[in-house]
Amino acid sequence: MERVRHPVTAALVREPENPHDEQAIAVWISGERVGYLSRSDAREYQEVLLVLGSQRKVLACNAEICGREDTPNLGVWLDLPEPDVVLMEIS
Repeated sequence: MERVRHPVTAALVREPENPHDEQAIAVWISGERVGYLSRSDAREYQEVLLVLGSQRKVLACNAEICGREDTPNLGVWLDLPEPDVVLMEIS
């Protein structure tokens, strides 16, 4: 079984209109929504994304698509910066 490890860049996008969670944050890769942050992580990144959004910027991070060749199920690992570090850098 060959392991898949494909480096990519992921973008985090707030979804305040999400019918299940107004604080949802989607993960986008190559123009496709591939998932969401957990509810607890989404709450931690709200302020960062609000500030970046007001500057017409997005939060992008290194990521990897991981899994095995013999299955259609792949995962995405995000290398997210700490929210307070991002806020210090953009302030």
